Parts: sequence; C-alpha cells; structure tokens
Amino acid sequence: MIAMKKLFFICFLLSLFPLFVFAGDEDQKPNPNERIKIIGWLQPQFRLGYNSNLDSQKLTESTFAFNRARLGVMGNINSKFSYYFLTDFSSFKNGPLVVKATISYNGLGNWATISAGKFKHPFSMELNTSSRNLNTIYRSKVVSELSSPSIDYGVMISGTSDDLEIFGLKNRNLIKYKLAIINGSGKNVYDEDIYKDLVMKLNFSPFDFIDFGGSYRFGKRAPTDEQTQSAGKLVRYAADISINYKNLLIQSEYITGHDESSSFDNEWADESMTQSFHKSSGYFIQALYLMPIHLQPLIKFESYHGNLYEHIGTDQSITLGFNYYFNEHAKVQLNYIHNEYSDANQNQENLLTDAVYLQFQLIF
Repeated sequence: MIAMKKLFFICFLLSLFPLFVFAGDEDQKPNPNERIKIIGWLQPQFRLGYNSNLDSQKLTESTFAFNRARLGVMGNINSKFSYYFLTDFSSFKNGPLVVKATISYNGLGNWATISAGKFKHPFSMELNTSSRNLNTIYRSKVVSELSSPSIDYGVMISGTSDDLEIFGLKNRNLIKYKLAIINGSGKNVYDEDIYKDLVMKLNFSPFDFIDFGGSYRFGKRAPTDEQTQSAGKLVRYAADISINYKNLLIQSEYITGHDESSSFDNEWADESMTQSFHKSSGYFIQALYLMPIHLQPLIKFESYHGNLYEHIGTDQSITLGFNYYFNEHAKVQLNYIHNEYSDANQNQENLLTDAVYLQFQLIF
C-alpha cells in the first residue's frame, strides 16, 4: 500500500512536467505570476575509497550511487503568500524524504520574508549553499559536524537592506539577515523538550565582489535524567568570507562549538555537581578559477578538531579536482580527497585515507 502511494505521488508530479516552467535553485523564489513551478536535480555518482591504514584489502569502497534525486514544486498563492515543497527520492539519503516544506509571507518586500515549516536552519555559509551549487561534491567536515541537525522545524524571518544606503555604501543588498527559532531536535521528529534553539546569520557585502558573514546558534537540551542532571547548553559561532573577483572564487569559513552539561548525586547536593564541557572547532579554505573553456579547477583544505579539551589531534584533508559546466543545467564534478586523521581516529576501519568521487548533475 505504501509503495503504491509513493508510485502514485511520483506519477502525479511527472504528469505536471509538460505544463509548467522548470527551475532548479533550492533558494530561488518563484516569479510573482507563477502559481506552480517544478524544481529538481539529479546527482548520480561513482565512489572509490582507499584506507592505507589497513593491513589487507586497502581498497574498501567501489560503488555507483545516487547522491541526490530531488523533485519539488514552488509557487505563489497570491501576491503575499508563497510555498515551497522539496523531496529527495534517493534511497542513499533515506528517501523518499521531505527536505523542505514552507509557507512564506512576502508582503514586506525585500525587507522581510516570514517563513514557517521545515527548512535548513540559517547557520554557516556552506550549509546554506544549495546542494546543487556546492563547489565540491560534499560539504566540509566542520560544517557537517557542527551544524547538525541541519534541517529542522520552526519559523524564520529573512531579508535584505534592499537599496538602502549605509555608511555611504550604495551596494544593493548591502546587508542580508536570517533569524530563526527552531525545535533543535532535527527533522521528522517532535521537539524532545520544551526548549527552542535561536539561529541567526548576518552578511555584509560592501562591494559586489566580497561578502563577510557571521552565524550564531544557541540552544538548551533537556536532561536525560532529571534527578541527576541539569539542562545542557549548545553554542555555535561561525565566521565566513567569500571573494568572487572576475573568474576567481576564494571562500573560507571558521566554526567553533561549545557543549555543556551538569550532573550531580542528588538535586540538593550542589557541592557534588560535576560539569562536562566539550569544545570543537575547525575551518576550511577553498579556491576555484573558472576558465574560458568552462572548466573550473579547485583546491580545498580542511581542518577539524573534535575536542579541544582533549589533546587527541586534528583531522585534516585536502581536496583537488574540477567542475566542468556543459551549460547552466548540467555539470560534472571530480574530487580527489586525501585525509589525515588524529591518533584517536586513524585506526577506524570505516574511514578513508584517500577517495575519488565522480558526480554528474542535471538540473531540470
């Protein structure tokens, strides 16, 4: 019965294809007169993984896969309300799975858009880059580790300074902002406690070719045992910069996270309270250059320290590769990644010291 419902849903969406305009940007807003627009992209890939730390069978992965298979609709109900619905059908992402479903009020122009539903929270530059626009096939480890869970339920207000002149600077959308209140528990679950997370991102673009950004997240976590624990705390900070001058793109982001919890023998024995702290941080920097032949070589360096209070070392990686753009709808990406792990991680059998990923992307 469930399989029949999935098949019916897919056939229904496919039947709409000839009727409407196609688009593909996860963050794109529909045109004012569009009631419905089909969006989607496919990302089939080949993966090759190697672990030089193993004594035998160092080649541990060789497989074809589907990174993403996204399909959705977006549009305007009227001049003030719009909607967005996006599903990932890739079984490698536990699909079919709704990755975004929002209703937005657009009656305040570019100054503010109010959205409610399921969405990617506004923390980190790379996290909020659409998966179809990523410069590398995968996001950086520090982003994956310190922005999780990345999709949640809540309400968000976002906007720009539009044409407002600030400090004599006349660049359009000089300031962009996003502010969200979310459950903090992740996707497809009810909130685990009574607390909510506050997440915000602010960008400042004094000139067209440069953008500075900062992100912040704060939340509390309910204790697993109220008799022996107090509420925990989660704090995240991020700073990013993006320079896009002519055909050269340079981007970097630094993220740090702090987690805190307390436990005690009984609720009256404050003197026996034990506090636990966990701090992580990392960064990435990448450079890309788009050549006239539509080829874009890239290099990326990443560093991540999983616990700064324990001297366990740092995980580092370097990515070399290229993007080739056939047109605005199709591209191929090739990434070679070399990983070096801390002493605490290097003997894990499921880790890859070297990997090659080849991915084709089609936007419709």
